[in-house]
Amino acid sequence: MPLYQDYQRRLYLFSGKGGVGKTTTSVAFANYLKLKKQSVLYITFDNTSSIAHLMNKLAINYQELNFFDNVAKYIESKFNSIVAKTITNNSFFRATTNMIPGIQYIIHLGYIIKELEENPRLIAVFDAPSSGHLLVMLESLNTFSGIFKSGIIFNDIIKVQNYLSDKSFTKINLCSMPSYMSVNEAKDTKSKIENLNSRNIDTNIFINCSYLIMKEIKDIIAFPPFLTEKLKIEKDILEMNKDFIKTSFPYITETNHSDLIDELTPLMRSIE
Repeated sequence: MPLYQDYQRRLYLFSGKGGVGKTTTSVAFANYLKLKKQSVLYITFDNTSSIAHLMNKLAINYQELNFFDNVAKYIESKFNSIVAKTITNNSFFRATTNMIPGIQYIIHLGYIIKELEENPRLIAVFDAPSSGHLLVMLESLNTFSGIFKSGIIFNDIIKVQNYLSDKSFTKINLCSMPSYMSVNEAKDTKSKIENLNSRNIDTNIFINCSYLIMKEIKDIIAFPPFLTEKLKIEKDILEMNKDFIKTSFPYITETNHSDLIDELTPLMRSIE
């Protein structure tokens, strides 16, 4: 079964420091793909009613990741449903896996890859964990491949690694605010991702909430001091990091989440 359709990437991961807008931009990106008539699955750890309401309003298929559901599916694919149920209902197994988040991340990534293998026209947009947890997720693949060295689990981990490092299949978009701290954190994350192994994962940094390109800026006759300073800082950041940052999205004054998504959606082509 082919994994590629018209050279379209199949897996997009969105991450960044907490509070920079990775969820909002990932939803807008999923909406952009949907409007292109692509088959999209939005994947999140968020199980709140707000994300469910938004996905339903936008008519985007979404999946809330649940570790024990996914591990049961994984074990069942290797053995049978009785074995899977016995293992996942075991209190020691649950307690142990809760203490080792890397295992959970491997299972989740394996689940996503399996969905993409079974649905060759599907594109997954993953609202991944924030930067630090993203690194744990990617590093855990190396850690556990070194632990197992061979066998079924080892082979599955290598398969996931191969997909993640295939630049025609996977792309990581790191969301950053236009501040020195946020941009430096994103650059540090990008560097660590690229140094995880010799097969670099395609990683892109973009700016969210840019004051320089917000549509209302042209209507301001005299900038207040705080805005003058923000604009100067952002210009300096972009000049210093022009080799790393190619895309910015404007600060949008809409307070309604759906309206915000509507304004961002047409801009998402630049990070596809």
